[in-house]
Amino acid sequence: MSAQSDDAFLDNEPPVTFGRRVLDLLDRYIGAIPLIVGFGLWELIAWLDLQSLRYVIPAPSDVMLSLWDDIKSGELFEHVQITLSEVFLGLIIAVVSALVIGLIIGRSHFLERMFYPIIVFFQAIPKVALAPLWLIAFGFGIASKVAISAMVCFFPMLVGVIVGMSAMRREEAELMKTLRATQWQIFTKVQLPRALPSIFGGLEVAVLFALIGAVVGEFVGARGGLGYLISFRSSRLDLPGVFGPLIVLSIIGLILDLGTKGLGKRLMSWQGE
Repeated sequence: MSAQSDDAFLDNEPPVTFGRRVLDLLDRYIGAIPLIVGFGLWELIAWLDLQSLRYVIPAPSDVMLSLWDDIKSGELFEHVQITLSEVFLGLIIAVVSALVIGLIIGRSHFLERMFYPIIVFFQAIPKVALAPLWLIAFGFGIASKVAISAMVCFFPMLVGVIVGMSAMRREEAELMKTLRATQWQIFTKVQLPRALPSIFGGLEVAVLFALIGAVVGEFVGARGGLGYLISFRSSRLDLPGVFGPLIVLSIIGLILDLGTKGLGKRLMSWQGE
């Protein structure tokens, strides 16, 4: 009897209307609307052929043609591979070192009070100004770009770890001590889960900073990479050729950001319970 009533209830469900489907599609792809509008305005500005912007903003159609030529020739993929290698190597070095140092400092209020002002001091230094020094120290190869990328994204990650380690409430620590939990159990069961949102917040910033650091290093001096390609083409006033790699960099940054957020949601799925 109950099965028949359930079937009858399912049969009486209202059908999905066209308007509802449109709203679902808008909700899913709403982030693409500003992008489409932006490209439309960009094309309109290029079509108006304003004298003041003629040599600054190329037409999107010209940029896409230049980008397609780079894809067909295979040149673009070589530079993308170089930049991504620098980004991931720099990110790995920065994340591992920031986790180790941050977990040590974050577990001691004394160490946090001692070293946090120094961290803020070095964070305030413009990293772009230090890029030539890394170039002198490591040369024009990939090592200098990895060093710059790691340096740029290290501090946001470190701050995220230190702030996250202090997110545990005093009541939670006292409860775990009442239950005779060890320091390792307190760390793994309470302190680290509490710190994960802040750690992944720092990681989201660090991922994008790693990409910026690698490109800045390629601007200063390199033999390949998207930053090198942009610098080389800008010296020849090849505006469509400059904007193509910029679009690719934006897409790479978006993919890295979405991947980091997706990883964070999977590791912190317990928060939605």
